[in-house]
Amino acid sequence: MACPAAKTADGFESQLVINYLGHFLLYKLLEQTLLSSSTPEFASRVVNVASAGHHMSSVVLDNINLDAEYEAWKAYGNAKTACIWMTNEIERRYGSKGLHGLSLMPGGVATGLQRHLDLETLKQWGSSEPAQKYVKSPAQGAATTMTAAIGKEWEGKGGVYLEDCQEAGPIPEGGTLAVGVAPHAFDPEGEKKLWALSLMMLNVSE
Repeated sequence: MACPAAKTADGFESQLVINYLGHFLLYKLLEQTLLSSSTPEFASRVVNVASAGHHMSSVVLDNINLDAEYEAWKAYGNAKTACIWMTNEIERRYGSKGLHGLSLMPGGVATGLQRHLDLETLKQWGSSEPAQKYVKSPAQGAATTMTAAIGKEWEGKGGVYLEDCQEAGPIPEGGTLAVGVAPHAFDPEGEKKLWALSLMMLNVSE
């Protein structure tokens, strides 16, 4: 999260690969299995762990690797919004075939994810009342992911961004990074373009 600028051996921006492009490749490798194993009683689901960090940026389709304009939080937002767009597009393409896509915010869980943040930022988060409201233990942080993956209330549904084990509402007026889903998280045209771009970047066919 918010790490220094770096490129992979393939020349891709590192946060994009770690938080999105690797997920997309794994999904494509499993896609036909997910479709063939879906049943009327229990449809297949793709669950992407996104983040409220998606507030920081929409997907920068015309410069997805952020060449010459890298900013750590923008890169994180770019990648996390891409995760949301991916599951929305899965729902659009395959929901009627028994394959659904959900994305979510797990909450603020203290892990190695924060290792690139400076001490002052961590102190500000630690003393912020709004931030404290979304801090979770590892078990609590896993709850929304498990709800999305196996919760009966989401059987046969998708194209939704969850937080606190339920569908997220819009960012509240005067809200913080902590809660809500940004308007740019749902963009059908952008989602189609990202899908095509991802296939091209990975040299993968439909």
